[in-house]
Amino acid sequence: MWEYAGFELKVKITHTFLGKGHTQNEVDSVHACIENAQKVIYIPAQWVTLISCAKVAGNPYTVIEVSNEEFLDSRP
Repeated sequence: MWEYAGFELKVKITHTFLGKGHTQNEVDSVHACIENAQKVIYIPAQWVTLISCAKVAGNPYTVIEVSNEEFLDSRP
């Protein structure tokens, strides 16, 4: 398909792939920071404290708790 499109449209098509280990996003470091801080969680409410205290350097992560009433029911 690529060859056909390149031939018909007279354009050069270059398809590249990311190398292994070169796909890290900013959010990956956040997840790693939280996983490193994770000890034993007994109830879901403990996640709020763990996440807000997970970052040791710089500003702590901001955690916004959402209650059940804030979710909308989209069923017909």
